[in-house]
Amino acid sequence: PFLHGGPAPARDYSICEYDFSAIPLADTLDLHPDKARMFMVANHGWKMIHFESGHRPMLFNLRTDPDEVNDLGAHAGHADVIAQMYDKLAEWSRRPAARTTRSNAALIHCRTNEPRTGVLIGVVDETDTTPEESVNYVGRTAKDARNLPGND
Repeated sequence: PFLHGGPAPARDYSICEYDFSAIPLADTLDLHPDKARMFMVANHGWKMIHFESGHRPMLFNLRTDPDEVNDLGAHAGHADVIAQMYDKLAEWSRRPAARTTRSNAALIHCRTNEPRTGVLIGVVDETDTTPEESVNYVGRTAKDARNLPGND
């Protein structure tokens, strides 16, 4: 309804999913395409990232660490928050949704044979990718949108 001028749906959390099975990071981590996926759950206070690869979740306190520098995912004292965030992820995963699929072979082929654009997950600096891929990113900075109206 929101896309057609209606009210935004009421919800207390947001989800983001990212499939990185077709990028070199999946090769670096030696991950099968089924395991090269991550899911983010965020509410106004916390952000958790779940990795299908079996790596432990990352957890950030958005109130005290809005820049997401201090990963609390390994701290036993936050197990209740992680459990709550997993409950939200499980709720979201049970919704009806359309899925688009590509074969595992096609995804693996993409890791080294197709140009990458957008956010280059797993790329820390220009030595982690080709000059053709890094030319559009090196030296650029993004506008800080945290304090713009509507981002509260």
